[in-house]
Formats: sequence, C-alpha cells, structure tokens
Amino acid sequence: MIREIAARSLPAPELRVTVDSFTVILRREMPGAVAAQASEPVAPSLDTYFLEERILMERDAQRPTSSRELAERIGVGVARIRYLLPKLIERGKVAPTAGETSRNHRYVLVS
Repeated sequence: MIREIAARSLPAPELRVTVDSFTVILRREMPGAVAAQASEPVAPSLDTYFLEERILMERDAQRPTSSRELAERIGVGVARIRYLLPKLIERGKVAPTAGETSRNHRYVLVS
C-alpha cells in the first residue's frame, strides 16, 4: 500500500495511536483545491464576554449552583453554559464542588 501511495506521489499516511485504538489517515490532493492558510487566533466574541460576565453576576457566592440552574436564570441553553464554565474555571473565576465525572456537579464563585 505504501509503495502504491509513493508511486502516485501522494502524501504518506498519518497514523494516530491511542490506548485502545488507532486511526490511519490517507490524504489526497484535489485538483484545483487551494490549501487553507493558518489564520490568526480569533478573539472571543462580545457575546461570549457578556455571557461570561452574566454568569459571574448571577452566581450566589454562598450557594453552589448547577449549570442547568444557571442556564434557566440567564435564559440560554445548558450546552452554552457548559461550554463556558471550563473557561471560567481555568481563569479561576468559579470552582467546581464535585469531581469531573460526578452527577452532582455544582459551581461556586471564587472570591
């Protein structure tokens, strides 16, 4: 297979191995296709910034709150809240009260 790939001037296969699986990626060049250029990192949108601030304002410093409760109070989807909470945890704004895999995951405001 590798000889056939080389004979046709195609890129070598890429192999990605994990603990329990592997993936082989075969790439091909498309005639007339333009390669994508690396872009500048995109700054978070103002919508994301204001939503993060709204999450922080909604938080009751004394009472742990679930992502579902936050979503209901703010008026956005739970998925959006769950997307933003890890970013706020990373920046040290909020802290989880339970382990990552716990069903009783709640968040508290870090002072």
